[in-house]
Amino acid sequence: MLILTPGPVDHDFARFLLDQETRFHRHCWGFSHTIEAAALLLAEHRRPDDIWHLWQAVTTSFDTWCGLPPRLLLAGGGTTRTIAYVSASGHEQRDNLLGHLRELPDATDDDVTALLAERRRYYADTFRELDATPEPGDD
Repeated sequence: MLILTPGPVDHDFARFLLDQETRFHRHCWGFSHTIEAAALLLAEHRRPDDIWHLWQAVTTSFDTWCGLPPRLLLAGGGTTRTIAYVSASGHEQRDNLLGHLRELPDATDDDVTALLAERRRYYADTFRELDATPEPGDD
């Protein structure tokens, strides 16, 4: 339902939700789109420091590595600003993340805005469709 709500949700809640999804995915096989929806809700805030929560989600498992769109990591301002932010940090994952970011195709802030809007539309449409599908016995 949070995806169907216009505009960003509360930032602290979005961060908490992604952290919970990350914890869940650490202990399961496969990929649930709930982690991408949670990452999207956090990425929509466009805060550079959220990259560490997004990176944690991406690197949680092989399945999250393959399932989460890597460009969500650029939500804090596109390639140039994100790399500058990470380079200036003293975070223990700085070098690993920088290596990954440098392998991604360059993206502007506008490219990231378009990606976030496209993913939100995708999930909103999917959830509306699921909601409109009758359950067996719903006659």
